[in-house]
Amino acid sequence: MLHRTQHSLRHLRRFLFDQVKAIASPGVLTAGEQALAVRAFTRQRTVGAELNRLNRKLNTTNAERRRLLDLCQAGLPELTGLQHRATATNAPQ
Repeated sequence: MLHRTQHSLRHLRRFLFDQVKAIASPGVLTAGEQALAVRAFTRQRTVGAELNRLNRKLNTTNAERRRLLDLCQAGLPELTGLQHRATATNAPQ
């Protein structure tokens, strides 16, 4: 029984060593590094696109606020009416 266990352990060690050796070959490591670099680059492009979208949205919102302030200064809408509508719009539905 002990001999069979030792024999099995020897085979397991040899198998594991062969697997690690195959994974650690320069070609496999280089391919893995390239895959990680591509994924990171793609993620950065996605994050960059999202930041650009958010910046455009922020610029649009700021422009709308400036136009609204111009209208209020000109006396066209009543400020209290706008505040009431803004509160109603922002309320959860």
